[in-house]
Amino acid sequence: MTVTARSLLAINLDPKRQLQTLWTHEQAEGQRYHRVASDFLPLDAATCRLLTVLGTECDARLAWLESLAGSMDMLTPQCEQEHSGEAISLADGDEPISAARRQFSKTIAAAKRAQQFYEAMCEFNATLLLQPFLHGGLHQKRAEHRLLLEHFETLRLSTSMPLSPTS
Repeated sequence: MTVTARSLLAINLDPKRQLQTLWTHEQAEGQRYHRVASDFLPLDAATCRLLTVLGTECDARLAWLESLAGSMDMLTPQCEQEHSGEAISLADGDEPISAARRQFSKTIAAAKRAQQFYEAMCEFNATLLLQPFLHGGLHQKRAEHRLLLEHFETLRLSTSMPLSPTS
């Protein structure tokens, strides 16, 4: 029998672990959006604003999770580890624009993984109080992924070789 992420979720997530898993996910995702937003600040203000808004949405979901923990008589979840992530890095002979487009493609791929994470959490959720949060979060994750894909198509950064996002 192959062990998948979905089966692990189905087997082993009690409400406290679900909250902790969601908290850790949202905190890491918010940090990533805020970090990539600051990387884009000198390159493209519109992209910076979009990523900042998405990071703020993660912060709002963290506040909702904190409220849920209180209503379930649980302590506020804590991040198990800091996620430093990676800044835009330049390879030898690479241009900042190419590196920025690659970083944005990675952000799109991460948004797709976040959407899949929420799909699995919704599918295997057994905690009634988490249901509205998970379904609302899934709707937001789908919208985030779609918005990032659309923004990539209109990204005003110019580069000699167009890159396609990983979706």
